[in-house]
Amino acid sequence: MHNNNFIKNLLGFKDVIVTKILNTDNCFEIYLEMKKKPHTCPCCNSQTRRVHDYRIQRVKHIPLFLKPTVLVIKKRRYRCNICGKRFYEHIEFLPRYYRITNLLSMYVITELTNTYSMSSLA
Repeated sequence: MHNNNFIKNLLGFKDVIVTKILNTDNCFEIYLEMKKKPHTCPCCNSQTRRVHDYRIQRVKHIPLFLKPTVLVIKKRRYRCNICGKRFYEHIEFLPRYYRITNLLSMYVITELTNTYSMSSLA
């Protein structure tokens, strides 16, 4: 459990559960899932805890220890008890429809502002 808190602090995420970490030759793979909590339906604004199904999503994250990092997130899809709408849980570090985290977006923008020539970009 103590190791799990260390990894969450290193990543800068809250309300996540780190289930597994794979260190391959070319990248880190960190398996995550979110803590289960009630979500608000986007259609009728009612609260629901009913899970419809799960899906695995691979998301790129900032490099850790000079190696590319991939987050493998087990996302829940909830089903509203009132209107029957199905929707994915909200993940604060991952915008909707994105395949990269907010931190990686900021990292890329910062690196591009530090670059001055096209040869250094290449």
